[in-house]
Amino acid sequence: ARAIPASEVRRRIREPEHCLHVGEGAWICIQKTLDGRRSGIHHEGRHPDAMDDALLALVEDLGSGNVLDAETLEGCTVEPHELDEMDEDQAAIVAAHVFEQLFDHDVSQQHGESADPDEGVWSGTVDSFKFTIERDDLGDLVLNFSGGD
Repeated sequence: ARAIPASEVRRRIREPEHCLHVGEGAWICIQKTLDGRRSGIHHEGRHPDAMDDALLALVEDLGSGNVLDAETLEGCTVEPHELDEMDEDQAAIVAAHVFEQLFDHDVSQQHGESADPDEGVWSGTVDSFKFTIERDDLGDLVLNFSGGD
């Protein structure tokens, strides 16, 4: 196996078959190349699976009970006074904004699935994570994230 940068691995590999973490940010991956051959490639840096696992752990620890307020929404395109009447797309924008703030993760996909302002319930996904926004007994809107599976 030869050492190449992670960006080259992503460019050359169609789909991973098996990767082994060999310590201190080093990986050996047995994968199929675009021409159909299998090869062992050693590369440095964070592995997507490791990043996913770390992000999932953060979401499990910090993803529940996030009260939406002016401070939380600072810099968001949805204003605090718009929350009670937001549609599913605005709810997804709010969820993505908070997700990026909480987890220092650039969101690539956001999707609002439902909105019921009268009931105070909104839902959707941010990347592969589900979100719900619900009005609690005190009238606050609370945002919760969970794993997408």
